[in-house]
Amino acid sequence: MDIFKEIEKSSRFEIPVFGGKLLVSGRILSASEVEQIGLGSTILATELFSVADKKSSVDKLFQKAQKNSSKLTENEMKRIVDYMKAISPETLANHSENQDKVICKVIDKASMDNGESWKNLRLTTAIEEMNADSGVLWVGTFSRDDKNEILNKAMNGHQEAIKRIDRFQG
Repeated sequence: MDIFKEIEKSSRFEIPVFGGKLLVSGRILSASEVEQIGLGSTILATELFSVADKKSSVDKLFQKAQKNSSKLTENEMKRIVDYMKAISPETLANHSENQDKVICKVIDKASMDNGESWKNLRLTTAIEEMNADSGVLWVGTFSRDDKNEILNKAMNGHQEAIKRIDRFQG
């Protein structure tokens, strides 16, 4: 039965958030969940790279526009506008929303005493649902760094868990 405990232990992680004032605990994502998230990230990355290919020539146009925008030709202005349209705000917003949903899905406990005691925690994507007395926090209160740390642990956790279980001697 010790292997069960090792598997259980390997499927969870803890991360300090809010400058170390709160410790949150969550579960790792399964391999199939990571693949789904990776697909969304690949689509976003493809869109970003297609824009990056155009970036250097457009950078020169931006510099020219900053010096004297009246010297830009109509074609140059069109290229700048096309570049700015290449990544839709909706694409970035959807990616961010999906990341927030993942964070809400994996985090389920919080500790204010460095892990001595734990309380149930539910994260929500809707600020209207936030209720500190009920242990419900809005995911929007987390910093970008805290969110990235949680996502990294959740997404890479299954690889770490496999390694730990493989090293388990029983």
